[in-house]
Amino acid sequence: MKKGVKIFVNILIAITTVACLVTTGFLFYRNATYRYVLVDGTSMENTLFDNDFGVMNISSSRKKHAKRFDIAIFDLEDDPRINEIIIKRIIGLPGEIVNISVNGDLRIDGKLIEQSFLTKEDAKIGTCPVSSLKKGCERDFVVPENAFYVLGDNRSVSFDSRILGALEYSTMLGVLKSITKHCEGEDENLVCKSITPRYF
Repeated sequence: MKKGVKIFVNILIAITTVACLVTTGFLFYRNATYRYVLVDGTSMENTLFDNDFGVMNISSSRKKHAKRFDIAIFDLEDDPRINEIIIKRIIGLPGEIVNISVNGDLRIDGKLIEQSFLTKEDAKIGTCPVSSLKKGCERDFVVPENAFYVLGDNRSVSFDSRILGALEYSTMLGVLKSITKHCEGEDENLVCKSITPRYF
């Protein structure tokens, strides 16, 4: 074999090897960073709908930097009050004081916070009924360290921190990244179709 050809072959082998390693690395990164999510229930309407399908970021870095209004997934399967994995919106961060009025107004550390993902009427309906004993309703709720105060966007049906209290950081599985499909049916008969992606 001519020297030039041998060098070319060696370079080609090297490039192929690097490409394989890069691809493998990307797949590992993807598997170590993202997991699929299937929304179950209506507690996050009208942001997320039952059987929406998407991806969450499960990296420790993303979870540590979770911020207000991120949508996160929590594993409460060991909590006898609920026994399931839930998806909610982060409202209060560690150390903050949460207070929600009967009109649905949200105050953090005494400051009124806009909830652009809800209409005024949606915020009002069912969030904190008059004389509610729910946590954070018409009274200050201090979010413990390493925990989050969370709510569902569909406040009238959501089972969240108003009942459960703050959710510990250790129960967070990940932060929602995108919704790319909507599914119909159940279990083995589930059929998913692509939709216009929604990013969070």
